[in-house]
Amino acid sequence: MLNLKFHQDNFLPHLGIDLELNISEGEVLILLGENGIGKTTIARAVAKTLPELVYVEQSPLDHFYQREIGHIKKILESVRSQNIQKEWLDELWRGFELDKKEGRFIEQVSGGESQAIKLSLTLCRDSEVYLLDEPFQYLDQSKKEFLYGFMRKLQSLKKKIIVIEHNFDSQFPKATFLKLDERDGKIQQGKTWTT
Repeated sequence: MLNLKFHQDNFLPHLGIDLELNISEGEVLILLGENGIGKTTIARAVAKTLPELVYVEQSPLDHFYQREIGHIKKILESVRSQNIQKEWLDELWRGFELDKKEGRFIEQVSGGESQAIKLSLTLCRDSEVYLLDEPFQYLDQSKKEFLYGFMRKLQSLKKKIIVIEHNFDSQFPKATFLKLDERDGKIQQGKTWTT
């Protein structure tokens, strides 16, 4: 069991909340809340607390590559030499259908393709904990379904997954949901439920 406690006086002073996150092996914890409520701030606090986790940030794709790489295939080649799960990378690359677009220039990728590349480059790294900040944004329905399936695979491998989202989707894998609400100008830990 992973237990994370964040107190407003030292971790989240501008959010005005104390927050406790508990996550077991093979569990998905989904933090839900409106845009601007502080979910990404919480994600960054978790990332600072657990530097060994795999973190999919809400950052642009160029955060992951050098501009001179050029083609999508060169991104794939550049990460193959790193400490990754190569089978996972191949599965992600094909599942997001990036193998069909390898000849395209990086500047030509759509928002969904950019998100798929970013997810592939990060989720191929083995860790006990994965933190995904709005991983479904820009993905079409078939890519979302593939990502749900890959998350279920990580669950079956007893990985702990924290997902930051602003929309509830009934297709999420079996998960525990924690809703953040704003009341009287302060962020509150709202309803918690499990699917």
